[in-house]
Amino acid sequence: MESCDQCGGTVDDNGKCLSNVAFQIAITEGRLSENPRVSTYAGNYMFMGSHNGKDYFKNRDTRQYDV
Repeated sequence: MESCDQCGGTVDDNGKCLSNVAFQIAITEGRLSENPRVSTYAGNYMFMGSHNGKDYFKNRDTRQYDV
């Protein structure tokens, strides 16, 4: 399986990084934000994977899965 050149994560059949796709979906859904001034700023989170169709993000500071 191929790896993403940026993050080393998994890529899909089209070569798209699954982590980047998950972040974009979470931002579009309003779970995460591109605004660094809000608590849900995407830069404060790590993509931990997906399970049963749900993407999981862990806060870098608190280590909580809160979005």
